[in-house]
Amino acid sequence: MSTDQPGTKLTNIILTAGLLFTLLAACAPTGTVSPEPAEAKTATAAPTATATAAPTFTATPSPTPTATLSPEEAAEAAQEQIRAEILAAGVNLDDLANSKDEWTSSHKAIETIQNSIDNNFGRETEGFITTVVIGLEAVENLEELEQAITTDTGWKLTTFAKLAYKDVNGDWQIIKVPLNAYNAESDLLWIKNVGNRSAPNFIEGVVQPDENGDLIIPLVRTWISLSSGQGYHSGVGSFIKLFTAWPEDPKYANNDCALGDPPRYSEEQLIEFRQTGDPSIFGYKDRDGYDIFWPIVTFHANLSDLSSYNQE
Repeated sequence: MSTDQPGTKLTNIILTAGLLFTLLAACAPTGTVSPEPAEAKTATAAPTATATAAPTFTATPSPTPTATLSPEEAAEAAQEQIRAEILAAGVNLDDLANSKDEWTSSHKAIETIQNSIDNNFGRETEGFITTVVIGLEAVENLEELEQAITTDTGWKLTTFAKLAYKDVNGDWQIIKVPLNAYNAESDLLWIKNVGNRSAPNFIEGVVQPDENGDLIIPLVRTWISLSSGQGYHSGVGSFIKLFTAWPEDPKYANNDCALGDPPRYSEEQLIEFRQTGDPSIFGYKDRDGYDIFWPIVTFHANLSDLSSYNQE
């Protein structure tokens, strides 16, 4: 028995060592293989990043569909927009008698006015451009007054009539003319008179704000009250005739440049306007993109006299 014990111990040691070696061998693959899956994950992540970036890049050029329009198509689209705005005011320049605006359609001189609108342009000599009022607008508070277009002599253009007419090609156009202007230094409000070649009106102390900065007297109302007091219709559908002559001395001509500003265009430009009716010739727009006939703002008597306007 005593001679067998060392052999038994040796056998146990060998078996134990074999078992430990087997366990170590079983654990070893986990430590040696683990970096390979990590490398595989980083390799597959790169395509994912480039795939998400590609749609973002290709989407950016798309918001410019007008770039594909030809000049003719762009002009047609612009005309559709202008026509829609005029028709929304209830005025049909091609058929005034069937306009939705009741005052326009029932005017006693509607056929004469239609003929005038259809033949406004195409001549070099001075004349009177017949237009239809499709809107009146004015600044409503001190913030808008601060941002208003300012003339060379410090007058802020505060009220406009939006006028519609047809150019020499029969295309419909929209132009704005100033009706009121305000000078903060003198606290004077200029109001374009609707009378025939009459002097403009200057009123002091009219532009006053309330506690919220809104104007107490809406400036559009100053124009309407002055007009209606002389027997004129002064809202949408009224007919204004713009005087297009070039005077020898603009500051004395029919209250042109009454605010003290020099003419902002040449005689040649005015002739071109009479020939074409293109409102962009003058080169002045408001912040909404409408062309402005400014500062020559003469009307030939007419904001549609209710009683006597029955002929040219």
